[in-house]
Formats: sequence, C-alpha cells, structure tokens
Amino acid sequence: RCRWEWALEEFERLQTIRFREEEPNGEGFRKLKGINRMERRSLGVLARLHAWRDALARKADKPPFRIAGNDTLIDIAREMPDSRPALARIRGMSPLVMNRYSSDILSIIGQVRSLPEEELPQKGETRPWVRDRELERRVERLKKVRDAVATELGIDASVLAPKHVLTAIAALEPKVVTDLQQIEGMRRWQITVVGEALVAAVSGRRDAV
Repeated sequence: RCRWEWALEEFERLQTIRFREEEPNGEGFRKLKGINRMERRSLGVLARLHAWRDALARKADKPPFRIAGNDTLIDIAREMPDSRPALARIRGMSPLVMNRYSSDILSIIGQVRSLPEEELPQKGETRPWVRDRELERRVERLKKVRDAVATELGIDASVLAPKHVLTAIAALEPKVVTDLQQIEGMRRWQITVVGEALVAAVSGRRDAV
C-alpha cells in the first residue's frame, strides 16, 4: 500500500477546495446543530446571517468561521439584538468583528423583524436525519472494522474513515465497493484500503475483517 499515493490524493483535494454556494433553496442554515426549537423569526435571522456570512467568506477566500462562528450566528438569531451594545454582548462578537460587521448584522435583524409571518422559514428540519436502531447497529459494525484496519496500518481511525463517512455508508447500505464512490468525502485511497471490508460489514457478512 503506497501511502505516498494517499498523500498525493489529499494534496490534490486541498488544491481544488472551493467554498460551496449556498443551497439553491436557501436552506443551508438548517444544517447547523441545535436549531430545532428556534422560533420562525429567529430562523429567518439565522437564514439571512448564514447566507451573508458565506457570501463574505467566498469573496474573501477564507473559511466561514473566520467571519463568524456557527454558535455566534445562532446566538444572534435567538437574541435578535437591536443595538450595538446588545450585539456586543453576544459571545464571539469581538471588537474586531463588531467594527467590521455590526452594521450588516443589525441591518439583517431589522429586515427580518419587519417581514410578514408568511415569509418566515417554517420550523423543523426540511431533511430530517432519522436515527434508528438498525442504522446505529450498522455504524457500530463499520467502526469495529475501520478500527481494526487502522490499527493494522498504524494510523488514526478517523483518518481512515471519520464518523460522518461511516454514518453515510450505513445509510446507503452499499452492495458493491463501487457504490462507495457516492459517499461525499470518501477518498479513492480509503475505498481501496478499507472499502471491501466496509461493504462486508454493513451487510453483516462474517468476512468483514
């Protein structure tokens, strides 16, 4: 197994990474954690803040969290401050962030406050992630196989296949190794190294390890 080829694939991927455009339906904000019980007007603020932040990040060619972290956006959306002093009390709103972005943020909040109810986002996930017992059992089988192969190779298990990849595999239930090419974030070298074992594990076959 040529680890240099693995590294080359990672380098190639890093060179081609670009920020993704906001989802066409404007629902990208729903991927943030901890917003299930948020009121509709707060969701409206969060939706616009999320789109605003990602647009700034793409323009500046920097990660979105360098503009403002997810937790900060969520806190702003929940509190909906109506003044600079109130905004400054939100965690993550450092003097630098306040100087650069407070006007934009307060403007967004003001715009959403004036929206009629029917124009606000609906509560709840548009694409809920349903966790069932069988899914969790498949994930556990995959973890055992991944951990065994990672130990054999002497590498960190999360490098070989992180948890979100295992969960995606468990949900997809691939029948053949080539099905793993559908998994976003799974590398060619990972499929080559552990693909057969993962496909066997997800189906519960005894030849998984």
